[in-house]
Amino acid sequence: MGFNTAAGIPEILPAFTNSLNAFDAASAKVRDRLGIAELAPDSQMGFDKIQAIVDDIRNNESQIRPKTVLNHAAESCNALKLGSVVKAFEQGQVNESNIVSAFDRAWALLLICKEIDGSEVLRNFSGKVYKEKIDQLRKKSDEFTEITKQEIALKVAKTSYEMRNNKDSANSASGLGKLSRAIKGRCRGVSIRSLFREVQEVILKLTPCVLMSPMSAAQFIAPSMDPLFDLVIFDEASQLPTSEAVGVLARGKNAIIVGDPNQMPPTTFFRLQTSNLDTEDYDTEDLESILDDCLAVGMPQTRLLWHYRSRHESLITFSNRSFYESKLYTFPSIDDRTSRVTLIKCEGSFDSGKSRTNEKEAKAVVAELVMRSRDPELSKLTHGIVTFNIQQQGLIEDMIDEVCKNDEAFERWAYGGEENIFIKNLENVQGDERDVILFSVGYGPDADGKVSMNFGPLNKDGGWRRLNVAVTRSRCEMKVFSSLSPEQLRISDATPEGVKSFKRFLQYAEGSSVWDQDLVNADSLDSSGLPVIDRSLKYRGVIEDIRRVLKERGYDSDAGVGKSGFKVDIGVRREGEDSYCLGILIDGSGNIRNSTATTREISQPSVLKGLGWKVMRVWSLDWWENKDAVIDECIAEINRVDAPDPEPDPPAEVPTETETPAEPSAPAEDTQKKTELIADTNKVTYKTAEITLPTLTAAQFADEMNISELTKATKQIIATEAPLTTDVLTQRLCDACGITRKTPAVKDRVEYILKLLKNDVTIQNITLNKAVDYDRKFIWKAPGEAWRIMTYYRVPEEGAKV
Repeated sequence: MGFNTAAGIPEILPAFTNSLNAFDAASAKVRDRLGIAELAPDSQMGFDKIQAIVDDIRNNESQIRPKTVLNHAAESCNALKLGSVVKAFEQGQVNESNIVSAFDRAWALLLICKEIDGSEVLRNFSGKVYKEKIDQLRKKSDEFTEITKQEIALKVAKTSYEMRNNKDSANSASGLGKLSRAIKGRCRGVSIRSLFREVQEVILKLTPCVLMSPMSAAQFIAPSMDPLFDLVIFDEASQLPTSEAVGVLARGKNAIIVGDPNQMPPTTFFRLQTSNLDTEDYDTEDLESILDDCLAVGMPQTRLLWHYRSRHESLITFSNRSFYESKLYTFPSIDDRTSRVTLIKCEGSFDSGKSRTNEKEAKAVVAELVMRSRDPELSKLTHGIVTFNIQQQGLIEDMIDEVCKNDEAFERWAYGGEENIFIKNLENVQGDERDVILFSVGYGPDADGKVSMNFGPLNKDGGWRRLNVAVTRSRCEMKVFSSLSPEQLRISDATPEGVKSFKRFLQYAEGSSVWDQDLVNADSLDSSGLPVIDRSLKYRGVIEDIRRVLKERGYDSDAGVGKSGFKVDIGVRREGEDSYCLGILIDGSGNIRNSTATTREISQPSVLKGLGWKVMRVWSLDWWENKDAVIDECIAEINRVDAPDPEPDPPAEVPTETETPAEPSAPAEDTQKKTELIADTNKVTYKTAEITLPTLTAAQFADEMNISELTKATKQIIATEAPLTTDVLTQRLCDACGITRKTPAVKDRVEYILKLLKNDVTIQNITLNKAVDYDRKFIWKAPGEAWRIMTYYRVPEEGAKV
């Protein structure tokens, strides 16, 4: 069939145009759905290529919608300037599981760089430089403390000197004359009260600090005293009735009242008490103690948060969580994974009807004490025994007396030291402390196996306070001797709080993990009762990175070591060991809570070092700059061994016969005489200083008025007898003054005198036996003289006491 081209074009062109427009519209729709600019890069696209694209679309039809969603999301990211995230995803650098964390990390990186670059302090920070500043602060702080103590002592000494050398002091009618006469006459014919009234100005100048009980203050100081004391300080205020405190308060301008409302109230045993309360004037009635009254009226108060006594955190953890809402700052120990509170099951019986004692338990306590007295290491510790009732206390006292009768060595160990053994019950143990506490419960099943729920003081109102006092007396260790197991205590809603606490304590001593389930979680509150920052999340970037790298180097570690608001951020352990070989502190939330640099950088690390920790700081900026250097420093600190004391040069050897020029053989007798002669040349007589001091009591020895004579005598002893130890020096002074017992006050006075002479002598600590940490403080007569090996030895004169 023929076809006229020119005649057919006008008819075909509209149809072709319509088809082409439809194709363009469909193509634009496809491009819009797929998020692409064009179907192909070349403009001359043949139908075969279009067919290939259509086939590809048809074959991957299920992926069209996800691809469309992805493209829209990518466009949104590009609009928010997150094109780098899209590009990283397209290139496979991140995937759907880690893209969010990768973005967070990148964003944090950007912010950190901005903060560091924008702060001169952060930009120029150096951990080593900051550590040097901390060391300087520590040194200056120590110097300031020492200078302040010396300044106070010198001011008091100056006042005393000026008063003694005043021309009116010789006048017997003067205040100082009256005081001197009264002291020499031991207050015969004059009462202390009248003496205070007549010469109180002289007394307060000589002794600006006066130590008195409230009853003594009321007895010896008239209410009309003028001038008043500038400051009155009460300690153990929870045991002081308000009626006894007001008299002392009336004699002062200001007052500081120190006490713990969670400890025992005043005892009523020796006081006449009435149960008749004035109901009409109830608001004016005294509370149990002056501390309770002060708290009730809302006086300004400061909470002391640091716990100082326990040298192992397990000794205070129970009380901190049970009675102090975990607000005390306690410090972890290097063996924090173990407990120093243990329960010893005795299987004894409580004689509830007659003696109210538990004999088997008492025998176990005494046997433990005897064993410890004979152990070379355990015998170095001080010990105390706490019982629930006075009858058990008396039984243990009788048993120990029997041991002392037959064992003099045990008696000397028990009662011959500065901190003798004490045996006390719940009612009178407050204020005492020892290295080791042996706790005898006493109560338990009777002969028939029945357990009474009457535990004496614990059943009373506030009995939990007595338990709190009893279980916090130990510094190093506590052993609980009990015939009761926690399961034998039946607890109900009506059970007194003291008994409930007692059951939890037995569970704690037993090692059970259920004792604190109903208590506040220590990690949920800080020392102020506010939520603690979760370090495992907030600071995981630094802490977990350090732990991961340490693990790669062969060290295990724990994060957040501690059971209170204060924690060691990372405790490092060698593989297979339980004790920590290094504690790492991070500049994180712990620093945020500490408002002062002294607390943060000096006090807390010093406490940790005192508990046996090796401590180091890791600063986030140092970690940011050079992670490898920080880890290397951690490893070096772990492996660092404290430098030992320098080994002394070996003493000069005494020449032997083989080292002398050849001589004819001498008889054996001549050889013996020659050896004796050589020995005699190294022997000198120990010369003792001739000093004269007045007869003094230990209290008078520590009195500032005698400092001049004691200092003069000390100089004479050192000049004649040095080198000598401080123990020998103290004994010399005590013998001269007629003092039989070297009390802590006497030793402190000798230490003070040596500080005054520090520019005239040399004082050094020398370790004599490293195995048992046995060292002595030696005094050399020449300033700057270094210790040396003595080539001679000294022997006492005939009949002399050395």
